Amino acid sequence: MKLTDAQIQKQCVTFIDDAQQHTSMRDQRDRAERYQDFFRGGTHQWTQEEYDTYKSRGVEPITINRCKPIVKSLLGMYLQSRQEVRVQPRRGGSSTTAQVHTEVLKHAQDVSYADYVYAQAFMRGGIDTESYLKLEIDRSMNVNGQPVIKPRSIFDIQVDRNAVEYDLNESAKYIIDRQWMDRDELKALYPGRDDELAKAFDSVDSLESKPSERMAKWMVQEGETVSGDDDESEQIPDIELMRKYRYLTHECWWKAVTPALIVGDTQTGKVALVTEEKQVLKLHRKGKKSVRFVLTPYANKVLHKTVMMGNLMLEDKPEPFGKGMNDYPIVRFSPLWDEGYASGFLDDAISLNREENIHRTQTIRILNQTANSGWVVGSDANKPYIRILKNFGSVPGIVLPKDKFGNFIDKITPNQLPVGHFTMGNQFEQDIKRTSGVDDATQGYTTNQSESGRAINLKMQSNRQASEIFFDNWYHTLEIFGTLLLKVNMASNFYTDDEIKAIVEESSLIDMRLMAKAKAVVTGKLYGADLPQPQPLPPINPQVLQMADPMTKMKIMQQMQAGVKGAQEYMKAYPQLAQTFEGAIREQAKEMLLAELRQDKGLYGVKVTVSPSAPTERLAQFMQMDALMTKYGALIPPDIFIDMTELPEAKKEEIKARLAQQQQAQMRPQPQQGVKAA
Repeated sequence: MKLTDAQIQKQCVTFIDDAQQHTSMRDQRDRAERYQDFFRGGTHQWTQEEYDTYKSRGVEPITINRCKPIVKSLLGMYLQSRQEVRVQPRRGGSSTTAQVHTEVLKHAQDVSYADYVYAQAFMRGGIDTESYLKLEIDRSMNVNGQPVIKPRSIFDIQVDRNAVEYDLNESAKYIIDRQWMDRDELKALYPGRDDELAKAFDSVDSLESKPSERMAKWMVQEGETVSGDDDESEQIPDIELMRKYRYLTHECWWKAVTPALIVGDTQTGKVALVTEEKQVLKLHRKGKKSVRFVLTPYANKVLHKTVMMGNLMLEDKPEPFGKGMNDYPIVRFSPLWDEGYASGFLDDAISLNREENIHRTQTIRILNQTANSGWVVGSDANKPYIRILKNFGSVPGIVLPKDKFGNFIDKITPNQLPVGHFTMGNQFEQDIKRTSGVDDATQGYTTNQSESGRAINLKMQSNRQASEIFFDNWYHTLEIFGTLLLKVNMASNFYTDDEIKAIVEESSLIDMRLMAKAKAVVTGKLYGADLPQPQPLPPINPQVLQMADPMTKMKIMQQMQAGVKGAQEYMKAYPQLAQTFEGAIREQAKEMLLAELRQDKGLYGVKVTVSPSAPTERLAQFMQMDALMTKYGALIPPDIFIDMTELPEAKKEEIKARLAQQQQAQMRPQPQQGVKAA
């Protein structure tokens, strides 16, 4: 049964209220704010009360930032071993189709600067314990739209916290993207609804406040709780506080569940999904008596994109990415995920870093106290000199006349600094390195000079192994996101045939084998034969000329002259003809690739993967591939071996492009140097 606008609106309001009342979401955001403070360092690692207390005692609180080096080191490890999203053929699938899909996904990521977006999402998830990748389609760029990849934080995204699976598509009821939009922008996006928008701006919503007043309250209260709404009382960036006419909208992504049937034909082996309500009821009645057809009840899920502002529903789009495309466009990343509890890079380091800062600040305070431990004087009757002694008594090289202090002056011997302070100071540093798995070798600091380079490399490898779970989760996120990108491309066809041809032209997919298949098609169907190469004219037997009469000899010589002239002209035109002929073959190869791609509309023949992330695993696979190339190099395409190396992606593509050019040059027929006549 189709939902009405009122039912959809009520459903989304329920989702928004549920997200705001969930305590685990607020607790996670509190942790994220604290982790961000420690990552930024400086005074952010101290509460205002702690900072003021130490300042009142004449001590500047010390901040030793142990968190930022951890994040920088892990981000550097990711950037050095960054892997790309690939499409691999399943058993029985087409490798050519998988390669075309790979090139299309690579292009879609390149135009969105995905490398930078991925790095930002990886770092933000490591600090905040969770981050997200979002796919949008920009319809203003071309007729079918252009994919755009964006990073989103947990302060933007609200997720159904009852879904404890890592992949949100498994059981999440909703995902909400909170966006601040300008009043004029809202009017432009939703024309003809000025009266509704005006009422919504000044109406009391489910948060018991007016959208038009909420920003004003934030302006004066700076993030204090407004009308009991804990979720929307979060810290708002200063730049937002300075903008007056912006309103909070909720972009709700949710799935409507409708009853459906999976109909299996035992004779043909085909399976069909029936979603139309009347047909489902009809098949339910008739299917019980059928022997040929097998009916299986199915919960069909239809993706909706609903935009809400307060209680007003601005729009609702079912299946916004195309028919049958029901995956959420928002994908989660959490470095460590355990049944709904997200952990980041800094969970175990925060408490140690905090204690180290307190310990170091207290040590400085003790040092300041002991450095000016005090003086014993004979008399304090000389007030001006007493004040000088109080203010400058600890200054090195100070000269004090005894007669000004009753002929006696002696410095109080300071107490020794407790040895435990120094011991604990070293212990904090070691504990943070052990708990984070990131030591001096990984951070790039100078290690013990007695250690060999091999020992340092072993330490770095051990650190990578300790952090491998972070990268494993990240690459799992990329697999989910790559699958989403591939499904949306198949459903929406946001790459036209000409665009795919251009992408294929720039890649190394048109290899010698495909060109040979295309040449067979061109020569067999279009031209009927291969393009002949210039050949020398066969010599004429002198005895034949001697036996011929004068008229016949003249005709033979004329024919020979015409043949030589024609052969010479053909030899001159041959390079251009060969180039045109090769171009026709290449166009046929692209058409064959495109036809094969358009025929495959499902994921039955392909799957999305990423290259191995573990350095040890990549090294082992490279050594195995190197051994295979040594023995079977002539049978293995060189681009497969190049992809197994640790070279940068740009360098890999350059090498593969040059190899492709050499292969094409070898395929071109070489014209003869001359034409010999009898």
